[in-house]
Formats: sequence, structure tokens, C-alpha cells
Amino acid sequence: MFESLKENMYGAIHTLKGYGKITDANVALTVKEIQRTLMHSDVNYKIVKNFTLRVKDEAMGQKVSSSLKPGELFTKIVYDNLVKLMSCGDNKLNFISPTTLMMVVGLQGAGKTTFAVKLAKRIANRDKKKPLLVACDIYRPAAIEQLRVLCQQAQVDMFYIENEKNVNKIIEGALLKSEKDGNNVVIVDTAGRQSVDDEMMYEIKSIRERFRITESLLVLDSMIGQKSVDIAKKFNDTVELTGVILTKLDGDSKGGVALSVTATIGKPIKFIGTGEKLDDIDVFHPDRIANRILGKGDIISLVEQVQKTQEMDKEGFFNEKRLINGVTYADFMKLSKIISNTGLRKIFEMLPGVDKMNEKMSEDNEKNIKMFTTIINSMTHKERVNKCRLDLSRKIRIAKGSGRTVDDVNRLIKSIENMNRYLKSVKGKSAKEAFKLSPFLKKFDSSDIF
Repeated sequence: MFESLKENMYGAIHTLKGYGKITDANVALTVKEIQRTLMHSDVNYKIVKNFTLRVKDEAMGQKVSSSLKPGELFTKIVYDNLVKLMSCGDNKLNFISPTTLMMVVGLQGAGKTTFAVKLAKRIANRDKKKPLLVACDIYRPAAIEQLRVLCQQAQVDMFYIENEKNVNKIIEGALLKSEKDGNNVVIVDTAGRQSVDDEMMYEIKSIRERFRITESLLVLDSMIGQKSVDIAKKFNDTVELTGVILTKLDGDSKGGVALSVTATIGKPIKFIGTGEKLDDIDVFHPDRIANRILGKGDIISLVEQVQKTQEMDKEGFFNEKRLINGVTYADFMKLSKIISNTGLRKIFEMLPGVDKMNEKMSEDNEKNIKMFTTIINSMTHKERVNKCRLDLSRKIRIAKGSGRTVDDVNRLIKSIENMNRYLKSVKGKSAKEAFKLSPFLKKFDSSDIF
């Protein structure tokens, strides 16, 4: 996320390193680099100009205290202004009684339908409400079927009327059903188009005027650059948006839309899509995003990601029993599942200063986790719980059964041994001390642990 922007922003601010104080000359040089970086990341020119003027005015002539270096002081100034740029009031969802009606709008291909289901699942799990998804994309082939399949996966309710072409009648039917079945949040998945057109705008405007819409949420594809800002303007002029959702930030997005859209239309970014899974949706926090852009990591989001997976392991993975007896292959499978759900790339991305260093390593580790899982699946129950030694004949059998080599099996054995050595080394130590001993904070060969 924001890889190009992050790297270039670091390079720009790094030019101040070593100076005794911030001067007009070195500020001008740094600001020029920041301008180039933001323009390259598809941030609107007017926004770039206003942003860098504010940064320049605040930084010009400031003296560096004994506890701060010029780069640190300038980073703080840039951070504060990034947060201001991306902030716009409260970005929480608004709920009303007895039924909250939400409308999700956007172009085809932005991930509108998938987001609608992600949102419903989140509302059900986090807000403890009972959502109902309404299929109003009556033009796109298989749109209703796509929504039905996703709703089944997310275990949320769905409503549609076969062959009905009047979206207002569909919504009226959904509201009657919600009243009958106790659904207190109704989410309308509206039709999308390849581009903004009058017919599309008329339809969503008629929905907005006829029903009491609490949330009008625009789903924007962050990979289309500055076009997304023009799209946001048109939708906001038509239906008065309450918030924006950015999708595909985990792809090759330059990230400029995150810095442009709020400043342009005056509406908050409420959520970001961070992957293809139905749980890959995060609240947009301007301060956390600013930290990521400046390479400072996002420890709070990392903790939240880990907490999401903790329910998979009620007893806690690093419990006293494992610290004493060590990790078995079955335990390793459980840990691999937790890490796979969190995502190694996401973990490294949220750790300050280690994301770039470990990008290649995280890719290797993800491949190794899949390979080791296949090998462990080829073991017997006794072998998985370490009740019998893996001699050469067992290794050969496991390798054949998993389609791997004996060397791959040996790599798994080495990984288990290394993990158990680490667990013994942290026994009795505080969490902070254990974290310092973690091989994830060192440049190490990916086979050391995974």
C-alpha cells in the first residue's frame, strides 16, 4: 500500500538529514521533491500546490531543538499536514432506528458489489446488527447471482425481485421484508456503468429523493488515478455523498486518490479495501495512513489484525505448555493458518522501517508456508504431534505423498527446531524482550523460521 509514494516521500525528506537547522534553501529543495512525489502519485495539482505551500510556510526558518533533527522536525510538519488533508469530520457509519437505509454507488469494476457484502458482514460482526442486502443492479449480467453467492459466503441476508426493472419497487419490497424479518440495516447495491451517464445518475437520484437514505457511499477504484476525483465530484453533485470507499489499495495503486478526494469534495473516506477476502475491509484512519506514507508503520492496525485472528486460537498460541514442550507440526499448522489470514505482507507493511527490507522475504515465506502445509498434511497423526521420530524412510514417504523432496521435509524440520529454540529463549521474558529477540527484526534467510 502506497509503496511508490512511501519510497519517494522518504527520499525527499531524507535530503534534510545532517543539517544543523532548517533553512530556506534546504526547505525549498525538500518541498520541490515532495511536489514531484505527490504529482507522480496522481495527486491533484491544486492540492499539491496548497499542501506544499503550507508545509513550506510552517517549516521555513524553524530552529531544531536539541532533541530533534531537521528531518524529524520536517517529518512532523509533513505528517500533520497529511492528516489534515485526509481528514473531514467523523468517518463513522450513522445508524438510525428502526431501520438504517444505505446506498452503495459507483462504476463497474470498482468493486462495488463486493464492498457492499464486506460492509454487511462487518456490520453484522462488529456492530451486532442484522443487515439485508438489496440487489438493484438490474442491468449487468449475473450481477444478482454474484451478490447471492457472496451473501452466502458472508452469511448475510439478501433480497431481490425476479424480473423486476423498477428499482424503487425492489427497495420498497426490501423494506417490507426487513420490517417482517427484523433486519435493521438495509444496504442497496445500485447499478454501475462503464462510465458516468445521465440514466445512471437519474436512477440513483430518484432513490435518494424517494427514500430516507442515511448513508450514500461511493466506491472508488484507487488505481484509476485522478479520474476518480472527477467521478467523485459528479456523484457528490447528484446524491450528496456521506462518504467514500477506496478499493484496490493493495494493488499497484499510487495512492494519490487518498490524498485528493476528501480535499476535493469535502466528504470523508470511511473505509478502504485491502484485499479480495470478505474480511479485507478497514476503517480509514488519516493518522495511520500518514504514518504509513512516511514509513513510520502502523502498529495499532497490526494489533487489530492480530486480534481478528485470535478467535481462531482460543487458548493462545504461545501458551505455557508450548513454551515448555515446544511446537509440534500440528501447532505449526495452526500458526501458519493465523499468519496466512493476517498476511505476512500486511504484517511487514505495518511494522515501522521493515516493510521494504522484508518484501522479498515475505513473498518467500508465504510460499514456504504453503509448501510446509502440504508436507504436514501428508503426515500421520502421530507424526504431526511429534510422537514418533521422522527417520529417512518416513521422510521419503512424506515427500512422495506431498509431491515435494526430502530436502523440503528437512527444511520443515529445521524450521520447527528453530522455532522451538526461539520459544525456549523467550521463556520467562517480557513481551518487549521477546519481541526484540524475534528473528523478524533481523535480516535473515527465510528458511530460519518458515
